[in-house]
Amino acid sequence: RCENCADVSTAELRMRKLMEEAKRWAEDSTYYQTPFDVNVGRAYLAMADKDKGARNKADPFFKTAAKMWTEAPDAINKSDAPEEQKARYLAFAKIAAAEALFNIANEDFEKFAAIGFPVFKSTAKGDSMAKRAKMQEQFQKWMGEDFTKWMGDKAKALATAQQAYEKITELKVPQWEIAAATRVGDMYLSFVNDFRDAPVPPSLVSDQELVDIYYQGLDEASKPWIEKAKGAYEYCLITATKVRWFNNFMTRCEEELFKLEPRQYPRAAELRGSDSYSYSVMAKPSWIELASGSEDELEGGK
Repeated sequence: RCENCADVSTAELRMRKLMEEAKRWAEDSTYYQTPFDVNVGRAYLAMADKDKGARNKADPFFKTAAKMWTEAPDAINKSDAPEEQKARYLAFAKIAAAEALFNIANEDFEKFAAIGFPVFKSTAKGDSMAKRAKMQEQFQKWMGEDFTKWMGDKAKALATAQQAYEKITELKVPQWEIAAATRVGDMYLSFVNDFRDAPVPPSLVSDQELVDIYYQGLDEASKPWIEKAKGAYEYCLITATKVRWFNNFMTRCEEELFKLEPRQYPRAAELRGSDSYSYSVMAKPSWIELASGSEDELEGGK
């Protein structure tokens, strides 16, 4: 609670003032007695900074929180707190650490997403036969250099991000396991979509049958990636269903599985209801105004 925030004019300044008050209170308070408490405090202070777009300020807090988790269980067990309180500390420490690890992994996710698909451009000129031959030559060069490099860089970035998200699974915190699995599924699906968007070789453009065969080949080549995307989304959906944790990440997993395998994964939203709460107010009770008229008219007589 910020007692001195009312005199601040804008929402941004009020938030800044609130964070200053919260930090001062955290430093002065005797509540923060274990590494767990510092872990949670730093993680959520970082989240507040992140919401304001100060990524460079938030990241050190996330990394510190994640690092402190490695020492938190031993420190909590050695504390003088009652056993029930130790269990509570450990549970909340896991949640804070999982949230920090998720935000750290998101950096690798963004690096993966930033690797754009290479554009094929041809400089071929002249008559149709010579032009097509030149385009085919340039296309083969593009495939061997730009496209191959893109695939290698993309796959390496995906593996790095996936390893970062898999650290969350070890903590067994469902809400962040669901979020991490969604991100992994999204990466594999993004890879598949980019792969399928590869341009058609110039030598095939004039023959629709060959074009169809080419796309069938891409579909076959992308199947392993699709299976990995499905595996991540399935893990997300199973975990969410098991603990009944329904949020936007879970909804995305459900929607993507439906697109990939509509018969195997029909939508269940109509059975479960919306994943977000909608507030509504019941009408206030009031007297019902009955129709006026004679007894015969009310009974349907003439």
